[in-house]
Amino acid sequence: AICVFLDVDKSALPDNKPERIEYLVSLPGNTSIRSAKEISQDITSFLKRETGNNQILSIGGYTNNTSLNSIQNEGLNKFIISIPVQGWEEAHQIERLFTSLRKGYQAWTFNKLGDTNSISTGITARAPIEFSIVGSDRNISQRVGLRFEEFIQESFSGLELAEKYPQTVDAYQIRLKTDQLLLYGITEHEIISYLEILTRGAWITDWNRQDEQISIRVFGGSEGFLDPMDIMVDLQNRIIPLSALANIELVKEAEQIERFNQSAVLTFTANLSFVDWWWNSDEIKKKVTEFMQSSGYEVRIEGSAVALISLLKELGLLLLISVVLIYLILAIQYENLKYPLIIILAIPFAWIGSLFALYLFGVSLNALSFMGILILTGIAVNDSILKVDFMRRYYLESGDLEKSIRQAGINRFRPVIMTSLTTVLALIPMLMPFGDGYVLRQSLAIALMGGMITSTILTLYLIPLVFKLIEQRKQSRRTQAV
Repeated sequence: AICVFLDVDKSALPDNKPERIEYLVSLPGNTSIRSAKEISQDITSFLKRETGNNQILSIGGYTNNTSLNSIQNEGLNKFIISIPVQGWEEAHQIERLFTSLRKGYQAWTFNKLGDTNSISTGITARAPIEFSIVGSDRNISQRVGLRFEEFIQESFSGLELAEKYPQTVDAYQIRLKTDQLLLYGITEHEIISYLEILTRGAWITDWNRQDEQISIRVFGGSEGFLDPMDIMVDLQNRIIPLSALANIELVKEAEQIERFNQSAVLTFTANLSFVDWWWNSDEIKKKVTEFMQSSGYEVRIEGSAVALISLLKELGLLLLISVVLIYLILAIQYENLKYPLIIILAIPFAWIGSLFALYLFGVSLNALSFMGILILTGIAVNDSILKVDFMRRYYLESGDLEKSIRQAGINRFRPVIMTSLTTVLALIPMLMPFGDGYVLRQSLAIALMGGMITSTILTLYLIPLVFKLIEQRKQSRRTQAV
């Protein structure tokens, strides 16, 4: 059961049947839109040739939209490949093709986007384990990341780190000379405004078209500047080279800058799986703490595995509370601690059946399937109550342990089977794949049905054996006392 729990897929919500797979392809930062278009056509032709699908769509360009989604997924060097699929087999084929592309073009990044027919949770979109270096200087954070990788590899030799957003662009870094600005009587704001007008144009007004707002800017002249060294600043009746007012340097800048709680971070993804984190989380946290103490830099541990384990712990706590409540209620009713303990043995049997059912049907352990297991906790004890209560009453009246167990099997077999069978049959319509969000129903139904089947079988055979063992030990102690 433990192996099945570790091996079964885990997610916040169940994955819907894919209808379209989308990948965001990011090229080196200074790639032109024309080159990006040619590359997208080559990738599209490759996918059409390998899959035989002629409905592949390539979307790229830049809309100048300021929304977070547009900033992340749009750019002159980015485009989205959208491929319609029918089922998981075609989706896995597309993933294998992109894996081969990723190996062949390591300077490019291929990020799988959320399926158009799926529910976004904010958990599965992230890598299982991510380490974020907090620091304002990206170059220093990169060196700290290399040191951290070497440090943690002392205990985990196979662990490797890679930057989450490695793409960079060539940019000119302009540092104004304060003494020269004072000499010419020019302020920093004047220089910045002049450069903004020169490169982006002077903002005049906005043109509103329905709910769309378009900025109107005026550019002076048709000449474009590719090198800041050639820019001449025309301010206060003076024409001054920009190089005389600022230090100009061509540098590599990150295309995407990350922040966490207003602090700049540099994130590295680790080649750790959910199982790796499950078994080694305490040791990894200890090593991270040691590194922070020795280096003085803050390292944050994040990722989908961390979030999922936190979710599973919370749901596990709910399961524990439900078991305790059931036991207390039964103990109050029977005024005994022994029989309620025998009854609730059916609950672990039900959990085992749910996990095996999820594994066999390829369904992930998610919030909906966990809810099914939580519901099952209350249902599974019903059959056990029927068996134990009959055996207890018959044994108290007759004093014959063997006969009470045999009579319980004869008289309670049909009620137990009918109760479980009607429950399982009533859940079958929830397995039918039609309607929106049917995977939510499937996860719930499979967890319930698998648990009901195993709990019923084990209740019929194992619960009487446990009852017999406990009563025989109790009877032998009485004999020895006499």
